[in-house]
Amino acid sequence: MKQQSQKNDNQQMLIITAPCWSCDKEMKIALVGNEQGKLEYGPETFSEPEKKLAETHGVFLKVVNSKTAEEIYLANTCKNCDQFVGKWFFFAHYFTPALYGHYKYIIIPIGK
Repeated sequence: MKQQSQKNDNQQMLIITAPCWSCDKEMKIALVGNEQGKLEYGPETFSEPEKKLAETHGVFLKVVNSKTAEEIYLANTCKNCDQFVGKWFFFAHYFTPALYGHYKYIIIPIGK
């Protein structure tokens, strides 16, 4: 069952450029959150416009079957090796390091 996220008019999409956890090649990770450290949600609950926005900025999104989560959902995926970033790994492995300056990112407003 798809979880509904709380969406509001002031949200921002972050596009993080970081090495893939598997092949170490550069990949882009999209999520919705803010620079104060609040992670709202990832691609698993993106609306169609949010999905298109992420893809427009070079993010490769793919429906995956996560054995860890025992779910099928949309995920940030590496174009080079086809491995995905599971929703459990956004915060510690990509979001927090980006906010601490370890990875580059851009912010895109997605509210009205």
